[in-house]
Formats: sequence, C-alpha cells, structure tokens
Amino acid sequence: MALTLKILASGSLASATLTTLYPGDSVVPGKTALVKNIIIVNKHASATSTVNVAIRQQSSATDIYVAPFNLQIPAGQAFVLDDELTLYLATGPDRVRASASGGDVQYVINGFERDV
Repeated sequence: MALTLKILASGSLASATLTTLYPGDSVVPGKTALVKNIIIVNKHASATSTVNVAIRQQSSATDIYVAPFNLQIPAGQAFVLDDELTLYLATGPDRVRASASGGDVQYVINGFERDV
C-alpha cells in the first residue's frame, strides 16, 4: 500500500461561509488521508481575519469545528492547526472545510494519502 507525503491542498480563502478545501466533493477511490497540519496566513497589511476550520464526515450535513470558533488572525500573522485529522476518501468523502472574512487569507494543508 503506497503512502504519499504531500501538500494535500493550498489556495486562498475568500468565502465567509464554510467551503470544501480538501479533497473536494468527489470520491477519491481507494484512498484515505492523514492531515498533519493546516497553515493559515493572513497576508493583509492591516485587517484582522476571522477564520473557521471544520471537518464534515462523508454524507453528513454537520460541520465539526476543529479549531477555535471565529478565530481572529491579525494582519501579517499565521495560525497552525497541528492536530492530526483522519479522512476516509473512498466513499463520501470526509472533507476539510474552512471560511474566512476580512484580511487576505491563504492556506496549505499538509499530510499523507494512503491506498486502502
């Protein structure tokens, strides 16, 4: 079974409502993932950003918050969520979701993908 260390996802957070960041809303056949960390950076020069990070399991409509709710990230600062999160991708899939308002926010999700 292959184990691949990689950047699972990266990009900008531009929505004040929770949006799927990884793996998207489609099934990833034969895979499971371990998120090692999520790095969130507010690049804005002066505005504070409010960020939320959650997990949604498979076909559930409920988001489970995995970082402080309405986390305030000051301008030019970063937040690292280094709690490990397991995701089953072959059915459903489990998803990492986030939102941001204010600031100029970018994210990187690091971890492993594994064949099941």
